[in-house]
Amino acid sequence: MIPQLEMRPVFHKTDDRIKCHVFICMLAYYIMWHMQQRLKPLADIDGVGSNRKFSFDYCLECLKSIRYENVPFLNANTNIVSTPTDEQAFILDLLGIAV
Repeated sequence: MIPQLEMRPVFHKTDDRIKCHVFICMLAYYIMWHMQQRLKPLADIDGVGSNRKFSFDYCLECLKSIRYENVPFLNANTNIVSTPTDEQAFILDLLGIAV
């Protein structure tokens, strides 16, 4: 897994905005690289070639269904938290995120 930095031309009006945009892109790259380093054990248990299941994109898609919502209802707030599946819990554990 090699992180790819996809930074396209964005037309900002000031130098500060351009610098900020580049900083955010580099920060995203840094986070992505660290995530891939922590997810390397998945490659050891995964198949090869077309039998491979755990790609970086697959892990992100898998984690997207986890929800934490604050729902206001009749002057009270309720927190709704989805329970991670076993697969999601395994990925979160590799990333060092407590469930």
